[in-house]
Amino acid sequence: MQPITKSELFGYGMAAIPLAVALPVYLYVPQLYLSMGLDLAMIGFILLVVRIGDGVIDPMLGVATDRVAQWRGSYRDMWLVAMPLVAVGVVMIFNPPDSVVSVSMYLSIALVLTYIGLSAATITYFAMGSVWSEELRSRTQITATRAMMTLVGVLMMTALPQWLVNRYSLVHGLSVFGLLYVPVLVIAMTMVYRFGPRQHLSRLITEKLDAEKLGAEKPGTENSLTTNSAITNSTSRFAAWRILWQPLSHQRFQRLALVYLINGVASAIPAALLLFFVSDVIGRADLTGLFLGIYFVAGICGMPIWVRLSQVFGAARAWLIGMVVSVVSFVWAYFVQAGDVGLFAGICLTSGLALGADLALPPVLLTGLIDDLEHNTRPDVSVEGVYFGCWHAIEKLAMALAPGIALPMLQLFGYQSGIIASAHVLSWTYAGIPCLFKLLAMMLLWYRYIHVYEQYQIKSRRSS
Repeated sequence: MQPITKSELFGYGMAAIPLAVALPVYLYVPQLYLSMGLDLAMIGFILLVVRIGDGVIDPMLGVATDRVAQWRGSYRDMWLVAMPLVAVGVVMIFNPPDSVVSVSMYLSIALVLTYIGLSAATITYFAMGSVWSEELRSRTQITATRAMMTLVGVLMMTALPQWLVNRYSLVHGLSVFGLLYVPVLVIAMTMVYRFGPRQHLSRLITEKLDAEKLGAEKPGTENSLTTNSAITNSTSRFAAWRILWQPLSHQRFQRLALVYLINGVASAIPAALLLFFVSDVIGRADLTGLFLGIYFVAGICGMPIWVRLSQVFGAARAWLIGMVVSVVSFVWAYFVQAGDVGLFAGICLTSGLALGADLALPPVLLTGLIDDLEHNTRPDVSVEGVYFGCWHAIEKLAMALAPGIALPMLQLFGYQSGIIASAHVLSWTYAGIPCLFKLLAMMLLWYRYIHVYEQYQIKSRRSS
C-alpha cells in the first residue's frame, strides 16, 4: 500500500471545514427562531423530530454510500454531491421569512435539506478515512487530522457568525453568515477535489474489482463480469435491507453505540444551551466567541495528548480518561455566577482539553470493531458506509434528545430568557444534567465494554 502524502492529508482535512457548519446551526437556531416568534417548546420539538427522522435514514445513506463508492471507485464523489445540498439548507436557515405563520414549516424544510446533505457528506467522510489505510499508525494519523481540521472548521464557523452578530444584529449577522458559507464551501470543495486522495476503497475490494475486470477481458470469460453484475443486481434489493441494520446485530457494537449515545447527549446539552447560559447567567453575551475560541483551541492543543494516551493505554481507556477529565472540569459550571468570566474561561480550557478524546477516539474504536467483526470474516465486502451510517444516526439521536430534553425542561420549571431569577434552573440543566449523563457513560464504557471485551480476549487466548 502506498504511503499517505501530506497533500492527501491536507485535501482530506479540508473536507471537515464546511461540515462544521452543523455547530452554528445547532447553536443559533433556538435563539434566532425564538426572536422570530416561535416558543422554546416548538423549536425543541422541531429539532427533535427532524433529527430523529434524519437519523433513521442514515443507515440507508450508508448503504447508498457503499454502492456509489464501489461503482465510482471512490467515496469522495458522494461528498462532492452532498455538500451543495448543505449550502442551500444553510442559506435558508439563516434567512428566515418575516411571516410567523409559516416560519415553523420553513424551519423544518430548511433543517431537512441541511441535515440530509450533512448526513451523506459526513458518512462518506468517515468511511473514506476508515478504508484509507490498514495500518494502525496511519489510521491514528488520519483520525487526528480529521479531528484537528474539524476543530479548525468549528472555530471558523463559530467565530465568524459571532463576530457578525456583534457587528450587526442577531438576524442580520446570521443572514450574512449564511450567504458567506457558500464561497467557503466552494473553496473547500476545490481543495478536496484538487488535493484529496482519489482511491478510497479498501485494498481487498479494489483487488477483487480489478480481478473481475481482467477476467472479463480474457478470452472465454467475456460474460464473467456481466454474470456477476446480473447476480448482484438480482439480489441487491434483498441484500440492501439485510445489511441495513447489520451493525446493530452485533452485541459489541450495541454496547459501544450505547456509550456513544449517552456521552453524546452529555456533550450536546451544553451546546444547545450555551448562548442562554453566557447571556443570562454570566451576563456577557459579547464574550461567547471568546469562550468558544478557548474551548476549541484547547481541543486542538490537547489532540496529541489523546493520540499518545491511546497508544499507551488503548483507545477505550484513553476515552474513559477523557470522560473523567470532562466531568471533573465541567461540574464547576454549576457554580458560575454573574460576572465569573475567569472561572468560566478556565472551565472552557480544561473541558476543551477533554474534547479531543470525544472527537478522535470513538472512530478509532469503531474502525477496529469493523475489522474484527466484518473484514476478518468477509474481507472483500465494503461495509464502512453502513456502519458509519448507523454511527452517525446515533450521534444525531443524541443531538436530537439534548434540546428535546433540555428546552422543554427549562420551560417546565419556569425559565425565561433574560430573567436572572430563573438562572439557577438554567445552571442545573446546563451543567448538572450533562455530568450525570457523562458519569453513566463512563460506567457503561468500563463495565459493559472494556471489562467485557478484555475478558473475551483472555478466554480467546486461553482457548488457543
